[in-house]
Amino acid sequence: VALAYEHLNRLSTDGSSGGFPLKGPRTNHVFKENPAKQMIGPSSMAFSPDGKSVYLTGYMWQSIHGANSGSIQAVFKLNYETNEEMSIFAGFDTEKDYGDDNSHFSVPTSVETDQTGNVYVSDFVNNRVQIFDSSGKLLKSLSVKNPAKVSVHQKTGEIYIFSWAIIGIPLELDKKINYQPDKIPQIMGK
Repeated sequence: VALAYEHLNRLSTDGSSGGFPLKGPRTNHVFKENPAKQMIGPSSMAFSPDGKSVYLTGYMWQSIHGANSGSIQAVFKLNYETNEEMSIFAGFDTEKDYGDDNSHFSVPTSVETDQTGNVYVSDFVNNRVQIFDSSGKLLKSLSVKNPAKVSVHQKTGEIYIFSWAIIGIPLELDKKINYQPDKIPQIMGK
């Protein structure tokens, strides 16, 4: 089992950490909100099929009155078997570097893998699910209205996509798209 917020925490079925340090590499991001700093952890994480890598995304926050809402526009990758720092798998490690081309995300909300190692990312504001191979090459883009969560059935390969209102849309982007969370239906599709 892997848990992540501040750091990667590893737990094995025998009650140990599987020979790894319980407190692994950092998985959080810190952003400054006057006057203090706030730590944000991922809201979504997925193992590669071989169990050697962990993908993380969904670094989203909302402050008082939504004025300081934001998200990190990236999916990160960690080697589960080492204490190496996480690296960028896709996107950009900033709040402001969002976009709608194939190298950018606009509020990535979840990550999932399939049994062949492909990586699925729900890209909320861009209304799509991006599918990458394990090296980070974009394979396909699925058009989906406001995907908040993507899940893949590990035996059949069926893709399930869930939509609902989220937090974490940067104020400038919120204004640009006229985000109205009360008008986003809660739906599931495949």
